[in-house]
Amino acid sequence: MFRRSGVSRTRDLGRVGIGLGLDADRASAPAGDDRPHEEVPSLRMLLGGITTEPAIDVLIAAGFTWAAHSSVAVVLLIMAFAAQGVVPPHAAFALVLGANLGTR
Repeated sequence: MFRRSGVSRTRDLGRVGIGLGLDADRASAPAGDDRPHEEVPSLRMLLGGITTEPAIDVLIAAGFTWAAHSSVAVVLLIMAFAAQGVVPPHAAFALVLGANLGTR
C-alpha cells in the first residue's frame, strides 16, 4: 500500500501500517535482551578513554553528529548516557558542545 502513489489516503494507511508493524515488532522482543550500558565492557572502555580530554570529546561528538546528520539524536544519546552515570557531567557538556558544533 505504501508504494502506491496514486491515492494519498492509501499511501498514508501504508505508512500507518509500517509504523504499527515496527512498534509491534519491538514490543514482542524479549525485555531482557538489552544489557545496561554499564555492563558493556567495550563501551565502558571507550567512554572512559574519551572523557578525560574535553577537546577530544568535542571533536568526537562533532564527527558523530556529522555522520548521523542529526544533532538532536546525538544530544539525546549523550543525555541518556549522562542520566545513567556512564558519562560524567563535564564530559557530557563537552560532548553536547561538539554535537552542536557538528551540525551543518
